[in-house]
Amino acid sequence: MVIAIIAILAVVVFVALNPAGRFADARNARRWSDVNSILTGIHEFIVDNDGAYPGALAAGMAQTQLGSAASGCGDDACGTVAACENLSTDLAPPT
Repeated sequence: MVIAIIAILAVVVFVALNPAGRFADARNARRWSDVNSILTGIHEFIVDNDGAYPGALAAGMAQTQLGSAASGCGDDACGTVAACENLSTDLAPPT
């Protein structure tokens, strides 16, 4: 009887804590942090370079996908792999 009560309490506590939901929340928080870091970097670039956008962002301001060359880009968001912003190198100032 005591073992059954302990098992029921353990299940109730496990369900109440919802570890899968907590892991998902942690991953989403990390994603938001990464996106905000990228946006902050682009904003600082624009401020430091008198309103000029970095690299390919200035070319027509077309929709681009963030990634690392072809490995991080697909045809689903931008239409072509060439429309990918390669984040494996530093952003170069406009020439």
